[in-house]
Amino acid sequence: MMTFLIPNYYGFGNTAVKTPGQVKEQRTNLYWGQMPFTDAANYMGIGVLLLAIIGAWNYRKDPFVIFLIALSVFSLLLSFGKNMPLLYKFFYDVVPAFNKFRAPSMALCLLQFAAPVLAGYGITSVFSWASTSSAQAKRKGLIVGVASLAVFAVMFLISSDEGDYKQLVNDAVMAKQGQKAGESVSPQFLQLVYNEMKSDATTSGLVLLAFGGLILLVARGTIKPNVAVALFLLLLIGDLWRVDKRPYEPKKGSPEKNIFAKTDVVDFIKQDAGVFRICDLSSSPTPNWWAYHFIENVHGYSSAKMRVYQDLLDVAAPGPGREATPGNSMVLNPYLWNLLNVKYIVSSQPLYQGVEPVFRSQQNGTMVYVNGDVLPRAWFVDTVRVESNKRTLLEMLRDGKFDVRTTAFVESEFAGRTSLGSDPLATARIIAKSNQHLGISTTSASRQLLVVSEVYYDEWHAYVDGNEVPMLKADFVLRGVDVPSGKHNVEFRYISNSFEQGRAISLASNAAAILIGLSGFGLWYRRRKADGAA
Repeated sequence: MMTFLIPNYYGFGNTAVKTPGQVKEQRTNLYWGQMPFTDAANYMGIGVLLLAIIGAWNYRKDPFVIFLIALSVFSLLLSFGKNMPLLYKFFYDVVPAFNKFRAPSMALCLLQFAAPVLAGYGITSVFSWASTSSAQAKRKGLIVGVASLAVFAVMFLISSDEGDYKQLVNDAVMAKQGQKAGESVSPQFLQLVYNEMKSDATTSGLVLLAFGGLILLVARGTIKPNVAVALFLLLLIGDLWRVDKRPYEPKKGSPEKNIFAKTDVVDFIKQDAGVFRICDLSSSPTPNWWAYHFIENVHGYSSAKMRVYQDLLDVAAPGPGREATPGNSMVLNPYLWNLLNVKYIVSSQPLYQGVEPVFRSQQNGTMVYVNGDVLPRAWFVDTVRVESNKRTLLEMLRDGKFDVRTTAFVESEFAGRTSLGSDPLATARIIAKSNQHLGISTTSASRQLLVVSEVYYDEWHAYVDGNEVPMLKADFVLRGVDVPSGKHNVEFRYISNSFEQGRAISLASNAAAILIGLSGFGLWYRRRKADGAA
């Protein structure tokens, strides 16, 4: 909540700073708070916050304002997450789909919607004081001015306590890194974070004083409301711009010419027209850089990553015999490369001793290795075993305990498992592929299990020759389909009832909002016409 007043109180994410002795600014991450991957503060503008408080108090009996106040308090408490488990745990455990949200702080979007609306009520309040010019209105303006000065003084005192602040930063950073006896954060880093925070606190405090002073002058009738509106806007835009521009890092030219510029490695890989994935062990400009070039990569970033895939990354991806690594995002296990249809490994360092890459970039030296043991996107197995213990199965995948070319593990028994046959000449060929559809042409002399190297998700549905069949979870993370002998077309289609329901609700809500707006406009027009006739 301190970032509502001082954006830089917990440092800041991606921002440009200049340290002593440097000529140019450098971008760095100074954030030291408890939320991971934080690039910006939840700063709404200190002037907006002041006006919102005025509006909430002055119109506290208005039903809509009461709703906005309740919404703000609720979203603020919910955003505390583990810091207020009583409320958050109830929503996480009970409310449908709530646990799909990426982070508790997302709840603040409700507060950040309500606060500017309340600020509008605040401006109306201030202008009503100006119109009455009563002693009571002037007293209210004086209270706002004095309160602004008092908050400024508190912010100044907080930012001036250099020793305690640096100790907070040091303790937080050391806790994140795994504190060891005798270790501490570098004094240069602590000084840099403190200087940025103090500068931010001073600027925010001055903006607050300016807003408070303007409100006082408007209430006293010294400044006209129209002039005050222009000054409010200038202050607000300047205040928000100084904060919002920090993570902004514009580059000249189109994305194709800078961050997503195609390299000779992309050209080499795209010569292969087959269906495959890559494993990128180099340092790409962004996590999803390969997706921009329509090259499938077993790495990348998604705020809605499926748990089943993250479990695979945590336990099996580090490699044989290694401990689980929660939050891991790298597939280093060659056994999984085969399972996940990884044909090419891209690396900035030599990958194998005595093995030459099939391509070396002339632009940056990046090397491309081919995985000769790669499995296709879909293949038949002749042995299917049941393993209901997920951790055991993950560790078997980690250590490569079975031949995935001939054997697959499922988590529960299914009808006909023991009657599956074997056909080493069976084929499975991809004939159609899109985001929501996958088509496979199969031929086999006996009934077999088709394993498809796509992540299992229950909103995908399997079909054999147009008839829906059960989709099995194979090898913990992949899809499996029981396919009869002969020639068949196997399809996977993404069908989500929850998505369709959400779309219908969204369309209906938009239509209702438009109708309400048109009705309001119609009522306003009729009233205006009636007033003119009178």
